[in-house]
Amino acid sequence: MTRAYRYIFFKLYKYATIVESKHSTDGGIPHLIAFCSICVLMFLNIMTAFVLLNQLLKVDLYFTRTSATVIAMLFMSSNYFLFLFKGKYKNYERLFISDKRRERVRTIAFWVYVVLTFVLFFTILPLFAPPR
Repeated sequence: MTRAYRYIFFKLYKYATIVESKHSTDGGIPHLIAFCSICVLMFLNIMTAFVLLNQLLKVDLYFTRTSATVIAMLFMSSNYFLFLFKGKYKNYERLFISDKRRERVRTIAFWVYVVLTFVLFFTILPLFAPPR
C-alpha cells in the first residue's frame, strides 16, 4: 500500500517538475506541489468515504470545523514525514525506474485513480448537502 502511495507522490512530483521546466520557473517547489496535490487527493478520498458511510448507515454524521482541522493536520503531518522529511522524495525516482511496459501500466493506473477520485467525489457531493 505504501509503495502505491509513494508512486502517486512520485508521479505528481514528476508532473510538477515537467510543468515547472516548461514554464521556465526556478521556484524549486515541485515537491511542495506534489505534497499539496496528494493531500487534496486524500481529502477527496476521505470525504467520499465519509459521505458513502453516512448514506449507507443512514446516520447524520457531520464534521465540525475543529475535527476537520485535526484530521487535515494529521494527514498533512503524516504526508510530510512520509515524503518531504529529510528529502525522502529524492530517492523515489530510483525506486520506480522500470521498463516501459511496466511504467505504462503504472501511469494508466495512476490516471484512473486520479480521475475516479474526482468523479466519485463530485458525483456523491450532492448527497452530503443538508436537507432544505
